[in-house]
Amino acid sequence: MASPVFERMFEADFKEKGATVIPLPGKTYEEVDIFLRLLHPMHCWKPVEDDNIGVVLRMADEYEVKPLQQRCQYQMNTNLVTDKYMNFEKALFYLRLSDTHNIQETRSKAIESLAMRDGCTLGEN
Repeated sequence: MASPVFERMFEADFKEKGATVIPLPGKTYEEVDIFLRLLHPMHCWKPVEDDNIGVVLRMADEYEVKPLQQRCQYQMNTNLVTDKYMNFEKALFYLRLSDTHNIQETRSKAIESLAMRDGCTLGEN
């Protein structure tokens, strides 16, 4: 199973094991739909994009889905390395995500991207 959390929920003696409906508090239908489509890419493929990466990372962390966490990290790292003209907001968005989800490599690349901007000196007040 892709998620150790789901595995424990459905295979151990948790109430979810025999339930026909499983509440996922704090998540919208759209968020769960994106997450499930990314879990099963062979059947209903959905790309990781900037408009869904925050939700995907949050749920991948919560449900311990390492391959999906890695896919998000790869997407951000690739964008940070290949997009030399990435706008400030996007680089800052990646920095916030990587900081929130403790993705050190992406955090370093985002800081590097932000530091390469003309007239930008990080660490000065």
